[in-house]
Amino acid sequence: MRLTSLTATDTLSFDTVALDVSDGLSVIVGPNGSGKTNLGRLVRLAVTAVKAVATGSFAELDREWSLAGRYGSTTFEVRLGAAFEDENEQSLIEDWARAAVVTGLRGSSPQQGPRYEDLLAEDLGAGTFLGAGQLVVRHDPGPGHPWAVFWQTAEPLAHLDLWQSHAVVPGTVTAERVGTARSDLRAELCRSPDEGQPLPDLSEQSPQTVVTQYEKVLGAFTFTDLVATSAPVELIARRAGSNPEAASLRRLIERFPELRESPRDHVSFAQVLDHLLSGSLTVTENRRSPVRAMVDVPELASTAGIEDGSGTAVELLRLKNGDARERARFHRAQDVFTQITGRRLDVRQQAVDVGADTHRLLVVPVVVDVHPEHGHDVDIPLRLSGAGVEEAAFLAVLLTDDRHTLLLDEPATNLGPVAQRRLLDVLRQSRAGRQTILITHSAHLVPMRDAADLAAVTRLDHRDGRTLAHRPRLDQREFEDLKELLRQPRMRDLLFAAGVVLVEGPTEVDAFEVWLAQADARGLATPQSAHVVFVSVDGDERFAKFARVLEELAVPYAIVSDGPALHATGALSKLPAPAPSPQDPASEPFQDAVARWSAHRVRTLAVDFGIGPDKGKGEIEAFFARVDAPVWDELTAAAGRKDKPMLGYRFASRVEVPASVIDLWRDLLTDLGLT
Repeated sequence: MRLTSLTATDTLSFDTVALDVSDGLSVIVGPNGSGKTNLGRLVRLAVTAVKAVATGSFAELDREWSLAGRYGSTTFEVRLGAAFEDENEQSLIEDWARAAVVTGLRGSSPQQGPRYEDLLAEDLGAGTFLGAGQLVVRHDPGPGHPWAVFWQTAEPLAHLDLWQSHAVVPGTVTAERVGTARSDLRAELCRSPDEGQPLPDLSEQSPQTVVTQYEKVLGAFTFTDLVATSAPVELIARRAGSNPEAASLRRLIERFPELRESPRDHVSFAQVLDHLLSGSLTVTENRRSPVRAMVDVPELASTAGIEDGSGTAVELLRLKNGDARERARFHRAQDVFTQITGRRLDVRQQAVDVGADTHRLLVVPVVVDVHPEHGHDVDIPLRLSGAGVEEAAFLAVLLTDDRHTLLLDEPATNLGPVAQRRLLDVLRQSRAGRQTILITHSAHLVPMRDAADLAAVTRLDHRDGRTLAHRPRLDQREFEDLKELLRQPRMRDLLFAAGVVLVEGPTEVDAFEVWLAQADARGLATPQSAHVVFVSVDGDERFAKFARVLEELAVPYAIVSDGPALHATGALSKLPAPAPSPQDPASEPFQDAVARWSAHRVRTLAVDFGIGPDKGKGEIEAFFARVDAPVWDELTAAAGRKDKPMLGYRFASRVEVPASVIDLWRDLLTDLGLT
């Protein structure tokens, strides 16, 4: 299975969000508060809804997600796109569909199930038809049950109501409930293609009559024929009690051993989806639970849930003492741990007698170090080795899991920069050919080798109550230009910024960073708290290039320019969306130019264009001289050539932040949509 899309309406922090999910590695970035973690929660909501329908218990769904509406909305929707393409997945879907069709055909003659299955086409096409679609979860507290759960197919368009009627319904999912309308499955299946008239109910015919008269009709039947009519069609794979089961139903029951002991006599498509999702998808939490050290011996017979980190120790012990395949995975986990940390991982156990009939194990994952004096191996408990080492063990178990799709929410919070970069390399290697969705606020986990890497990055941005998702689309040449312009570290930083302020040179960057660090004392956010980055473009002629880059990355930006760039023929006229030119560019007053550009997120501290012999009047240095001429003269007189880039920092450190700078910062926050 792989995820293909994720959309939501009025759910959590999203009014609407639509995200296409790539194969391989996808990285979700953005400033804090943009909704990155909520993407993982949307997936968990959808998975929990399927399990609720499959089990008939809505307690967890109601408890965890009934209040998931945005700003208290009681009506909300989540759609999870998925494609089940693995051969085993498609065979399970095909078996369920065949068993459901046979269930409808046999009617009151369950003993004829095997015979009816023989009449069906060898391949109903159900794996393809039902294997790709969207899981739709709606909450609406109106009359009836508040939850509606559907599986909507793509081609042909139809949906399965997983909860109320277990019916296939042609067309799209509508806001209205499908209700309890059912159609006679046998009549739908047995319609003559030549005359358009229903054939007799097969359950009323002898097996010999069915074989001799209707084999051709049934043999031509495919699963998509089922949704060619307008009426809902019930589809449930139901057991036949003591009667012989059709082969597809026998195979289905083998995949659902819980039915052998369960009073439930049927398999719904919700159970099929739940089974497939559980076996193919892992979604982690960004909050880790303490690693569980005590385990009952019977627990080692099955996979330990490790989504929150609590089962790391138990799963390591189970793998180490498992069959050949599991032991091989344990060794791979050791290798992954070493790749991330440079250290060795192992696990040991100790029996704990807590009664005559019950035995438990104390499970202790350890880091194997070499004693500095004696040279022999020493076991150091994982819990005493640091949070980063514990995180690496958790990731080593996750990354060697065979499940195809893995969603990691903030997986490296406790890892240092070097370990995070190693983790990114491990993700490429150990998860090659499988789908990994990485939600992160760390620039070290953003791949930047080539244009394909950048295309795998999705940036979220939340402003004005809306969340937008953007994926840069660059060819390799454009990507190389981007790297040359920004350099990789700064490019990664910008992906996480809530906004960027472009300035002409490093002098402005240094001065603003010193002054605006005090903005909170004036009732404003600081650049750090607002997640705003100041970037030097190294000359006003490069404003346009940087603006195009930021638009491609979907990063909001504003500009602080010197006076010359504001002129109608200045460098700002080359911006992607410049201010309209004045009627008479040659005679435009400076203050008119300032007003014209301010509507386009361009601000200045200059009081003059500074063109020709008056060039110095428009530069930032002229502003420093107006603020405090004696200090500026002192600093410039003492500065050598190598010290000039530091003049902005030194001046701002000596002089209290001017009121005009605070006013400028207030305007910039407004321009960036951060007020």
